[in-house]
Amino acid sequence: MKKKAFTLAEVLITLGIIGVVAAMTLPTVITNVQKKVVENQLKVFNTTINNAFRMAQAEHGGRFDDWIPSYHYLSFTEIREWLEKYLFPYIKYSDVSDCRSEGMVGDNTFIQEGICFHMANGALIWMHINDDGGDLIYYVNGKTEKSPRNKFQFQFAKTNKKSEFVEPYVFNWNGNESSLKNDGTWGCY
Repeated sequence: MKKKAFTLAEVLITLGIIGVVAAMTLPTVITNVQKKVVENQLKVFNTTINNAFRMAQAEHGGRFDDWIPSYHYLSFTEIREWLEKYLFPYIKYSDVSDCRSEGMVGDNTFIQEGICFHMANGALIWMHINDDGGDLIYYVNGKTEKSPRNKFQFQFAKTNKKSEFVEPYVFNWNGNESSLKNDGTWGCY
């Protein structure tokens, strides 16, 4: 009696087809997993930072109006003192450093004071505080790379009356969803 079996050619063709299908679908699966990881890290960051502000508010009372001076942009030293009083007691952080950045408005160059620190999960936070509130940039991978999956900007307004203290950056946004996604200067394209 003769046994039925696959030939070597049939097995190799089947394995080749499986390999091609895997090569086509694996990048999509990996990308989706990476997006989910970043999304979860952003959720944790948002919860952590807003809970820290809530705890600071419970201890110190008032809102940002009472916490931030109305007269100037804070220096590195003043930002660090502010963070040590209002935020650092409520989050795990390390590696505080001076992160001044140079910018341009028209033909004028300016230096923007900033402070950087790492959170417990390795993410890097850049923070600036002025008389209107503050800006935060959350770098998921802990480095100041400008990859669309690494750099996320947030803000807190001195006169914020919402339940969340820190919210996604909406500077110069007109409220239109298409401009949020497509605006060449401030969009999330």
